[in-house]
Amino acid sequence: MIPANGALALVLPPARVERALPPTSPILKLLGCAIRCERHERRFTMETLAAAAGLSYQYLSEVERGQTNFSILVLERIAIALEMTLPELATRAGNVDLATAPMLRRVRLKAPF
Repeated sequence: MIPANGALALVLPPARVERALPPTSPILKLLGCAIRCERHERRFTMETLAAAAGLSYQYLSEVERGQTNFSILVLERIAIALEMTLPELATRAGNVDLATAPMLRRVRLKAPF
C-alpha cells in the first residue's frame, strides 16, 4: 500500500533474534541410531554409505548423531543405500533403546575393499 503522501516506504524484515538451538528431537536421535546400527551391521564405512546415498560423510554424521533436521527424501536415500525400505528403517528406529544403543560409541570399521 502506498502512503497518502505518495512516498514509498522501505519495509525491512524484523531483526533476526539469536536463539539457543533447541534440544535435539528424540525422533531424530532414534532414526540416526537406527541408521548407524544398520550401517555397522552391514560393515559399511560412513564414507561408503554417504557416497551410496549421494550425501557427504559430514552430513551423514550429523544425521546419525541426530543433530540435523533432515528431509524424508534424505531418509529414503539412506534407506535405499542400506538396501532397506523406508518402513523397515522406521520400524528399526522404533525398536531402538537410546539408553543401550551404540550411538555414542565410536567404532572404527575397516573399508570392505
